[in-house]
Amino acid sequence: MTEKDRVLSGERARPILVFLFTLIICLSLVKFGFYSVDEESYTYLTKSIALEGRLDFRSDYAMTGSDLHRAHYSVVSDGRIYSVFPPGYPLLAAPFYRLFGIKGMQIANIFFTALLTVIFYYFVKHFYPETTGFLWALLPIVATQLLNYSVSQWSHIPAALFILLGFYTIFKGRPALAGAAMGLAITTRYTAVVPLIFFLPYQYTRNRRKLPLLLAGALVGVLPLLAYNTAAFGSPFTSAMTILNAEIGLRTFNLSQLPKALVTNIIHYTFFPELEYPYFKFSLIETSSFLVFGVVGARMLWNEKKHMRAETATILASIAAFIIFISGTWSLGGQAHNMRLLTDIVPLITFLAIIPLLRLNLQRRSMLAAPVLLAAALFLLHSSLARVKLANLVIGLASLICILWIVSFRKKYAQGNAKKAVTALLIIGISLSIFTSVSTTIIESANRRGNTQAASVFETLAPEGSVVLLFGGKYPSYTEKSYIFLDYSQSPADIPKVLKYYRNRPRYVLLYGESHRKFFTGFNLSAEALPGLYKISEAE
Repeated sequence: MTEKDRVLSGERARPILVFLFTLIICLSLVKFGFYSVDEESYTYLTKSIALEGRLDFRSDYAMTGSDLHRAHYSVVSDGRIYSVFPPGYPLLAAPFYRLFGIKGMQIANIFFTALLTVIFYYFVKHFYPETTGFLWALLPIVATQLLNYSVSQWSHIPAALFILLGFYTIFKGRPALAGAAMGLAITTRYTAVVPLIFFLPYQYTRNRRKLPLLLAGALVGVLPLLAYNTAAFGSPFTSAMTILNAEIGLRTFNLSQLPKALVTNIIHYTFFPELEYPYFKFSLIETSSFLVFGVVGARMLWNEKKHMRAETATILASIAAFIIFISGTWSLGGQAHNMRLLTDIVPLITFLAIIPLLRLNLQRRSMLAAPVLLAAALFLLHSSLARVKLANLVIGLASLICILWIVSFRKKYAQGNAKKAVTALLIIGISLSIFTSVSTTIIESANRRGNTQAASVFETLAPEGSVVLLFGGKYPSYTEKSYIFLDYSQSPADIPKVLKYYRNRPRYVLLYGESHRKFFTGFNLSAEALPGLYKISEAE
């Protein structure tokens, strides 16, 4: 085998290694079960598609007597119950559900995560073909909150996968594939329409004759969504979200709200999350401080790849527009102090952040420090998550201040010993921030079940032996609309833990069927045991 053959063989092997390493990391951290009620809605639709070929929830999931107890984030159309979310993720996960049951939902996301890291590898190589190694391709997973969503039952991972694939294929000169990828992203999450908008001027400036191919591809990709809307709601342009908005009157949008929401949300996204649900209420710097180096990366990309400035502008404009869009929104209504909504474009932000890592050749320089970092990481696994997050936040803020200081005096530090000092400062900052980002992500992923719900629930919802929690939180209109169903027939010992977690969140607990008496007797729970927190009643 010649030297050229060995190089080519290594290049072919690296994406496979990226795929396998991602699978190993995710499978080692997955804890099967639900994190939130959104996953309940996704799972119902997936189960109906996989096992019954239906687009609605089975009626016995939610019917009891004359009352219609609906799943959280669902709507009723023509007497049938539908998920409020688009059908992309359930359609993709349905084959996995048939093979593995409810665990197939998370197995599907793990598979999509592995594909995402492979696409990320090729995406980075498109801009920096001289880059060696492959460990940097794992950073979107091990150093950001993508890891949490990779082992959940949310739609963010497939959406991020299709968005990144869309960027990669449009930059490779394949507009039809790019359009199809973005159409599938929209079928998975509506907000994916934002970056697609910037594909239009990019393609127009590159090759306007192929612009129809981009639009045709997008139409093909969005066809499953249009077909689903037509079958469920009678019109391709009527979605479940449209019906929900009309029902609860929550998501109203006013442009006058945007400036305040944008400033407030950027502060929340970047520094201080609203810590109500530890699973997805976090900030970028608090958990992934190395992302601040995207400021340096964006500048390097703009200056070093002058022939690719159209690509750079498309990436930066898409990120900025996405942040603005979800800031006026809880997708168009209410402020969204929730980094979760940024997850779909985290791979793009990560790409900018790792450019200094690649350009300073830190991958090879850090190999000698790997054993020390591994030992420190194992030590941190026994530390408090709050302490690690605080260290991450401090390092992120310090790095950001240094970056802004360096950029403001860039000419002064562009040569001689000053340049060496700046390089050393960047190396130290990047190394520390990656270390704390990885530590925070892994610790939070390992502990996430204790921070959220205790049980794996919602697999089956028989009227006999179920608990219904009626939310009455921030939005009073939700009191009559939103429910969480808990099936405790298979794991009754978990129910007190779930109730304890929701102590100050729901206004009511409704136990229906004869088994409610057994429930209170078996766990010594009564109305007196929960004073002022719950009202106990029996369904008709």
